[in-house]
Amino acid sequence: MALRRWSPRRTSDELEAEAAYDGVWAHASLLHCPRTALPDVLARIHRALRPGGWHFASYKLGTAEGRDALGRFYNFPDATWLAAQYEALAGWEIAETLHYTAGGFDNVERDWIDLIVRKP
Repeated sequence: MALRRWSPRRTSDELEAEAAYDGVWAHASLLHCPRTALPDVLARIHRALRPGGWHFASYKLGTAEGRDALGRFYNFPDATWLAAQYEALAGWEIAETLHYTAGGFDNVERDWIDLIVRKP
């Protein structure tokens, strides 16, 4: 099997694939996507996955979009809102969530969430 790469840091309109990927790994990348754009990005990832495909994403949790001390944009969702964005896509199953506290490049400890999602 060949490994095909697509970076979520590209604009969301660049992911046009249909049933092309076994997995989409988005570690600390979709957290930079504006909240208004996230549903479309997730729908594109969903469409790009083959049946049985997996998606991993990690997000810094919070209550509102904003910038960190280094000026980088984050969507800072709360866990309930974030789960609703994934659950709004028919057929996606959140297989696992992990909550933890960790730092970032700005050396600020924040709450994080990892989501592992499967397309049946």
